Amino acid sequence: MPLSNSGKALQLCLLAAANYLLFYGLGIYLARTLGTAGFGRYNVAVATLTMLASLATLGLEKFSLRVFPSYIEQGDWSSARGFARFASITILAVSSFGAVVWVAVNWGSYDVFRIYPVTAAALIVAFVASMALLMFLIEMLSAGGKAVLATLVYRLFLPLSVVVLVGAVALLGDGLTVWRAVICYGASWVISLALILECVRHALPADIWKAAPKMRIESRQWLRRSAPFLAQSFMMTQFASSGVIILQLLRPGDADIGIYAAAMQVSSLAVLMATATNRFYAPRASILLDRKDWDGIMRLRNERHAWVSPMVLVFLGVILLFGGRILELYGPDFARGYPALCILAVGVAVSVKYAGAPLALQFFGKARWVLGVICVAGFLNVALLVALGGPFGATGAASAYSVSLGGMSLAMYLKALYWVRRRQAAMPGETGSRAL
Repeated sequence: MPLSNSGKALQLCLLAAANYLLFYGLGIYLARTLGTAGFGRYNVAVATLTMLASLATLGLEKFSLRVFPSYIEQGDWSSARGFARFASITILAVSSFGAVVWVAVNWGSYDVFRIYPVTAAALIVAFVASMALLMFLIEMLSAGGKAVLATLVYRLFLPLSVVVLVGAVALLGDGLTVWRAVICYGASWVISLALILECVRHALPADIWKAAPKMRIESRQWLRRSAPFLAQSFMMTQFASSGVIILQLLRPGDADIGIYAAAMQVSSLAVLMATATNRFYAPRASILLDRKDWDGIMRLRNERHAWVSPMVLVFLGVILLFGGRILELYGPDFARGYPALCILAVGVAVSVKYAGAPLALQFFGKARWVLGVICVAGFLNVALLVALGGPFGATGAASAYSVSLGGMSLAMYLKALYWVRRRQAAMPGETGSRAL
């Protein structure tokens, strides 16, 4: 029997929770094995790879949630295949080039380049390209109506691969180091990419792969329309990743880098659940928008908020009551990150509550406004990190994150609320402003 919409949303939330528990357990093991400073170095490396990959997608992964469902709905198989081919080739080229440039710029900055120059450079290029392409294919598979399958690979198989590889290195090798842990992380993306390629080939409609790809005429339009999604995707990645990177620049080797990374990991549970449900609701919203079914869009938003609001309240309660004890699992030194964790939790709660607003505004044709707000919030985050990270460490970085991300989310919400009220005034039969 096919699952109801609520059942699918529940599945996505459970997969997100499983993802969180796996990475949380892995984080505790790495923190205790590598120490506070080593755990910080590991997270700086992972954050750097993630930011490079996010930038290399050019926003095409989020843009696929807008166009790919429409192509399938209309039976435009040539455009669907053309978009998939164009986006994949473009992302591979841009990610490889970006990784090579980063390696060249940072050639003398890391000891790994002095010890294993060619191997390290090749692995970084391979990891960034695999991460970027996997990010795109996950969203394209979701856009094709296979959100649960996509989330299963991304939220369960990927972290399981990391855990298995790290465990194998720890048991069979001569000890786990920072760079070995990073290689395990990157290799898991390569393995997951191989799996998702098979899923895309067999789970999406067969008519897509039989059609002749049409992309020469539309490729420039795809890039132009994906640009706002690039800004949104990269800036959101920057919010999550820039803290440890800038702390490393301001306070090299400081314990607060690892402490902040642990606090970010603990606070990420609510974000994972929100993005998991968004991956399910966004393609449906795209189809409803094409049909101009405004009542359906409002019902969809109400449905999402019925899931998200209780999660946010439970999340805040757990952090406030047990946050210190949770951080102690990483090691005794990490417990002093409790104030930073509480500050992060507030910012995350606000952003998760209104996580659907940025994408909805993109769909409603407010891309330039969204782009402007995201860029302002991103620059504010970096400015506050530089100003507060040095003197206040993890607490300062958490404050920068929460102020900028929470303020951006609230601004998006108010804009979306204003837009809905204008639509209601123009079409009195529409209802559902509560959805926001």
